[in-house]
Amino acid sequence: IKADNFLVADYGAIQARALAWIADEPTMLAAYNNPKESLYLKMGDIVFGRRIDKKKEPLEYVLCKALVLGCGFQMSGAKFRATCMLRESREFMRMLDKSGIDLADSVKLYRKTYPAVVALWADLHRTVFEAVGGRPGHAGRCDFLMVGDDLHCIFPSGRPTVYCDARIDMR
Repeated sequence: IKADNFLVADYGAIQARALAWIADEPTMLAAYNNPKESLYLKMGDIVFGRRIDKKKEPLEYVLCKALVLGCGFQMSGAKFRATCMLRESREFMRMLDKSGIDLADSVKLYRKTYPAVVALWADLHRTVFEAVGGRPGHAGRCDFLMVGDDLHCIFPSGRPTVYCDARIDMR
């Protein structure tokens, strides 16, 4: 097969954008409504207390990007610290030492800055438990219900994500 065209699409920050929309997080949505704004750089403002430069300070930028993406999906301070330590880059470790930032405190800053995301996770947790228990519910912009043994998460488009054989195991 001969191909004359090869197209690639990058949906910039799609995970964080979708999370902002599902959580209806006004601060995040405002940042994404401004094409000149970057949520990762805004996180740098909060964590470092100043605007970081993506090109001149790539390690700081990577740290803020990891913070936004990880915390958006409920990463704890301990997990964020462990994730950062996995980098094992001397440059990265020097940047952390020099900056004096506390990684666990950075997670707390994220949660304080984006409370609707934190509320979404609590709402999802409760709603999924109730749905698996037989009581359909709504969290974020999604509906949750059991169909047979499967948990269906119905998105606003009407499309489901199906979690087969959903159950709650006490361990």
